[in-house]
Amino acid sequence: MTFVLLLLTGLIVGLISSFFGVGGGVIAIPMLYTTFPKIPPQLAISSSMGMIFLNSIINIYHFSQSNRRPIFKLAGLMGVGVAIGVITGVYFTTYLNPIQLKLIFAIVLFLVSLRLFFSKKSSDTGDQWTENLDRKEKLKAFLIAFSGGNLAGLTGLGGGAIMVPMFITILKMPLKWVPVYSNFVMGCGALIGVINYMALYDTSSFFAKSKFMSFQLGMVNWGIIILITLGSFLTSKVGVKLNEKVPEKISKNLFAALLLIFSLK
Repeated sequence: MTFVLLLLTGLIVGLISSFFGVGGGVIAIPMLYTTFPKIPPQLAISSSMGMIFLNSIINIYHFSQSNRRPIFKLAGLMGVGVAIGVITGVYFTTYLNPIQLKLIFAIVLFLVSLRLFFSKKSSDTGDQWTENLDRKEKLKAFLIAFSGGNLAGLTGLGGGAIMVPMFITILKMPLKWVPVYSNFVMGCGALIGVINYMALYDTSSFFAKSKFMSFQLGMVNWGIIILITLGSFLTSKVGVKLNEKVPEKISKNLFAALLLIFSLK
């Protein structure tokens, strides 16, 4: 039953991450807590980040197939910001107990959902959007990526839950580019996070009597990651296609509602 739940989680994650541009942590983290009620938050967070890393690679490939590739000069800058943020966030998890980490997770989702519900329509500058970014806008992009990385390190969300609304409301990024850049940046941040969780923590004994134990490295369980990623692979392309067809206002409100629901779980 556990294997089925993780594959089902992956199917939902693949659709949502490619459609909205989030890493899928908003689905994966609550599902991991449901499937394994006593799982240590650090183990759930790190497993979610590993899934986000692999899932972002899949999504970026599908976006590139539809001729949507991030401009490296901007994406690279944001990648540095998210990496620094993730390292900071992972460091702070060593000082917070499980209840505090779960509370931070819920509060962030709730506040971001409210912000998104009341935000204005994003810019409609299309393919010329990246050409209009000056130094001030690039600094904003760096700080947004840093904030998303910090959240990712603390909660395992991947950072998309905070970066996507900020891309829309602060950078005025056209919706067609939001999932492209967010997936690239989240992939960078998730990779840094996974490396940190494997290097800074001893192997968890949570799965000591389970088949999952053989997939455990530090606080990262690659068995969970692979199962969720397999599911997400099957639906990722569908999300990319939907992103191209669904009106911006509808997709934005759906995303806000999704965050609100999971913040109250």
